[in-house]
Amino acid sequence: MWSENNITIGVPSIRPGEPCDEVTLKEGLMKRIIESVLTAGLLVLGVGILQKAQAASTDTMTVSVTPGNVAYGVTISSPYPSGYSFGQVNLGAVTISTSAITVTNSGSISEYFGMAISNLGTNSWTPVASNPPGADHFRLAAWFSTAVPASTTTFVDANALAAAANTTSGNLFNQGNVKTAPGTTPGGNEFLWLNLSMPTSLTQSISGSQNMTLSIDGQAN
Repeated sequence: MWSENNITIGVPSIRPGEPCDEVTLKEGLMKRIIESVLTAGLLVLGVGILQKAQAASTDTMTVSVTPGNVAYGVTISSPYPSGYSFGQVNLGAVTISTSAITVTNSGSISEYFGMAISNLGTNSWTPVASNPPGADHFRLAAWFSTAVPASTTTFVDANALAAAANTTSGNLFNQGNVKTAPGTTPGGNEFLWLNLSMPTSLTQSISGSQNMTLSIDGQAN
């Protein structure tokens, strides 16, 4: 036998007494060649199937979703029926609220609280950020805490409220860049304390009592 192109071919054996002419030899040789080629083809095919079955196959696809009904929300619960009242406070005095105002995240996403104070009535005082406020001006600062702050020095100028809320409040009012979670479960409520600095003096035209509006909004930053 001989080997050619990696296919083994056998020469047909000739028994004693059997005719051995050229035609018979060629027919036997062709039969063996065909059988060998078919066998080799089947082996190659079998190896190909085996390799395909064993080959690792990984594919990926993108799965996406957009959340719905995402909203910021704030609910303010005052300790008094008509809001918070400081009562009577002398000119030039500084005082801290005696009861906490509960602020709840009533939305569906964690948020920071931004705050503003407005006083748009007739003969109204003007909010300022520093002490002493001066004539016809007041300063109102805010602080979140589970307990009343021990000193008015806690309410630094950065936490004083203005007529418009800050657009970035995460590092203000003792929030510490930690967002308040939604709901009334622990972590969903914050307790707000206010620090009021009274005007040092008043003009005759704006010496009446003041009714201010505290606004709190939910923010992403």
